[in-house]
Amino acid sequence: KRIQKIWTNLSQHFCPGGNSFPNPVEIAKSTEAKLRHLGLGYRAPFLLKTARSISKNPKQLDQIRKADYEKAMELLLKFPGVGKKVADCALLFGFQKHEAFPFDVWIARAMKKLYFRNRKVSEEKKLCGCRFMPNIFFRIWSNTNASTQPLINGQITPIKLKNTRCFT
Repeated sequence: KRIQKIWTNLSQHFCPGGNSFPNPVEIAKSTEAKLRHLGLGYRAPFLLKTARSISKNPKQLDQIRKADYEKAMELLLKFPGVGKKVADCALLFGFQKHEAFPFDVWIARAMKKLYFRNRKVSEEKKLCGCRFMPNIFFRIWSNTNASTQPLINGQITPIKLKNTRCFT
């Protein structure tokens, strides 16, 4: 809900009457104080620096768009304040890189409940799940652009994974 509120605030401030996200040039003209006032909090300086960087070199977005998943991830991680989860969110929802699998505590809890039957899960199995799950979800929900949403919402029936060595 917090991210949705930030998106709404940014849209209303920079694009009055519209329902679109402002472009980097508009955000780059802003100030950190204004972005904080719009609800970005600690994210404000990161968004401002990133918007200014993209404004100066708009081809960065095309490079990310055209790159394979690994290279696109590498490029996004160079932006201030962008970690793996944020980069995966951007790659999945913004760049339609369906290999992306934003993994956070909510996804970990859902995977543990649905696939590990609430047993303690080793770090090795968690890592394997992160590599394996995107392919499963993409095959099932390939056109939804939201492969992790069924996990978060708990709306799916667990897939039998007995033939996968990571889950045995």
